[in-house]
Amino acid sequence: MSDDSSVVVFLRMVDERLQSFKDHWHDLFAVLPLEDREAKLKSARVTLTAAEHLKGALSSQDYPTWLVPVIKELKYYVTTTHDKSAGSRLLTKLTLRAEAILNYK
Repeated sequence: MSDDSSVVVFLRMVDERLQSFKDHWHDLFAVLPLEDREAKLKSARVTLTAAEHLKGALSSQDYPTWLVPVIKELKYYVTTTHDKSAGSRLLTKLTLRAEAILNYK
């Protein structure tokens, strides 16, 4: 495999992981306002996994500024059972980062 084709393969992998994260992020936004806690947790876990996969594909110097804080908030949400406001907190934090996430390429 030539150097150029290796770069193309790497960029395609990063693009796929980014798109996967964005797709799951959209799904999470759809379920967070609902009452079904299990559906919200499932969606948050899947989104967290996609965010961690994206993070794993990048050097720490190349992380988008929103990635680590989003992972932190998702981890808080999926591990917190005592905080009744965790869902609204997550929704607020994700909304504040929405433009940066959607525009990231």
